[in-house]
Amino acid sequence: MVGVSDRSKPYRTYRQRKRHANGGALDWDSVRGAGSGPPPGGRSGGPGPGGRRPRRRRSWLRRWTRRVILTTLTVAGGWLAVAMVSFHLGVREANERVDPAVRGALSASDGPALTSATNFLIVGTDAGSVRAGDDPDDPGRSDTLILVRSDPASRRFAMLSIPRDLRVEIPGHGTDKVNAAYAYGGAPLVVDTVRSVTGLPIHHYIEVNFDGFKELVDALGGITINNPYSIISTPFDGHEWRFTKGEITLDGRRALAYARVRGNQLPSPGGLPESDLSRGERQQRVVRGIISGVLSPRTLLHPHSVPRAAAAPLNTQASAHHLAALGLAQAWATSDQRLQCRLGGELAMLGGISYVLGTEDNGATIRMFMGRQPPLRPNLADNPYGPGCFTGEQTRQRDEVVPRRGLAPRGS
Repeated sequence: MVGVSDRSKPYRTYRQRKRHANGGALDWDSVRGAGSGPPPGGRSGGPGPGGRRPRRRRSWLRRWTRRVILTTLTVAGGWLAVAMVSFHLGVREANERVDPAVRGALSASDGPALTSATNFLIVGTDAGSVRAGDDPDDPGRSDTLILVRSDPASRRFAMLSIPRDLRVEIPGHGTDKVNAAYAYGGAPLVVDTVRSVTGLPIHHYIEVNFDGFKELVDALGGITINNPYSIISTPFDGHEWRFTKGEITLDGRRALAYARVRGNQLPSPGGLPESDLSRGERQQRVVRGIISGVLSPRTLLHPHSVPRAAAAPLNTQASAHHLAALGLAQAWATSDQRLQCRLGGELAMLGGISYVLGTEDNGATIRMFMGRQPPLRPNLADNPYGPGCFTGEQTRQRDEVVPRRGLAPRGS
């Protein structure tokens, strides 16, 4: 400001310097929001036609994209929530069906299933109509015994098959085949027997009757497995079952047949005979397919029926959280940390009954299963019933020892 002195006046006059362009004219665009209109003549200092500056507008494409993303996330989240609620309700019903005494036979977990190593015992029973002509009140036997260990922290997922003919000490009942434990004392005695045989804690129990097994696979829309060699089964259940080599998709009926095949009319890998142990390996493939199917898009995208139907054939004390953690652990495991293990021994006839007599190598196999020593393949050339562990890569190498002729797909 510049002061102008005037001795005839008792005050001083100040004049403001010109600081704005256009000779100090106001920018009407900047004050238009205050309710002022443009100066007379429609002139202003802003650019654009007639001196007006165009209004800033958000891109309609950006707004539309944002709304689509938010809507999609909302719908997907709601859909997934419905699926989880449906699965939770199905598992809760399965919890009510399991023998209450099995909870007392199980060991406490070391921590959350998503972060801690956890052992699941999966039992397939042959009670009921699967064995034609049997007494419907017969409790049956455990036709499948698979111990699954998920260890997310180490990205390991291991499966251990226990041959049904393995001769073991059943607590309170003496020496017998391991699958007799279910007939003697149901699920609690199976847990006690497997813990006694392996020396490992059992944290969760999952039981599937083979009648419900078909329903479970069908509820998942079928399962996909990698079959290492072609199979034409010896006839059972009135059929000659055929399975091609490679990736195959099975419905419930064919998945059950695949898991129960005991004899193959085609040459097996390396000329080795079919046995209860090779049958156990097929059962492991089916179990892995089911675990993957529980978390498949088809299961999650049909929340009103599939998740609950998938849990309907199960008897288990495990929660929906535990089962979901099992599926995630399998998906998270690295290929070299996915183990397929089996107990075994020497085949023997005692009193006219065929048994598998366990050897000291079973102890080493359990340590491999636990990740305490590197996996070693069984020497199948010397003993087709030998115990050991395979990684995924080792399994492929073993299954391609000899070439095999393929088969055209044919349903049975």
